[in-house]
Amino acid sequence: MVIGAVGWASYKGNQFWNRSPAIRVARIHFSGNIPPTLKEHLPFSIGQNLFLLHPKQMSRDLLARFPELKTLTISRHLDRTVIVEGRFRVPFALMKQNEKEMGVDHDGVSFPIQDYNRPLMALPMIHGRADAAVLKEMAASLLLLEKQVPAFYSQIKFLETDNMRPLVVGLSDDVLIQWGEMTTESVVDRAENILRLRDHFSPKKKLALLRFVTTSRVVMDADWMPVGK
Repeated sequence: MVIGAVGWASYKGNQFWNRSPAIRVARIHFSGNIPPTLKEHLPFSIGQNLFLLHPKQMSRDLLARFPELKTLTISRHLDRTVIVEGRFRVPFALMKQNEKEMGVDHDGVSFPIQDYNRPLMALPMIHGRADAAVLKEMAASLLLLEKQVPAFYSQIKFLETDNMRPLVVGLSDDVLIQWGEMTTESVVDRAENILRLRDHFSPKKKLALLRFVTTSRVVMDADWMPVGK
């Protein structure tokens, strides 16, 4: 009798595990920023056993597939709802990689730009190549400029970088600055020095050049003149 009761309980437990709707996904709710095609790549569906889901691993896999997402969380709830919540990376600059438009966020991570995550405002364009460490330092430096010297940050049109040459910063009025290494230690002082210099001098023509010798010393080429002349 005991063996029979145990067997019956095991049978009913197995039936509950495999067939009961009480432990099945009833609905999937999306919130935040969700790439349009992410739904096609969800590793679960309505009707699947809730307890067989592995939310953390699923989130990691989807983040690898969709690098434009900074965070993605998948959570199970008692009403049998699974909530998928995403947040896009926010670019501070744009760049091209293999003819594809990419964003670069403040962690120095590059990711594809599509219609659904395209920034609403114009951003600086990065030309050339830089390794991940350089991009990360550049990202942190531009974040400082955005917060502390917005008058200069808003003028930045592009940054031309190359592992073999100094960084060049192009401004919206086509002034070029041979910046050298962009670091968080000196970027604010350099930006403020450029603004002070431009209070007294203006370019005669496009592509007028400024060059940092040191953080406090800027050299002008012949295409500059005192303001008011």
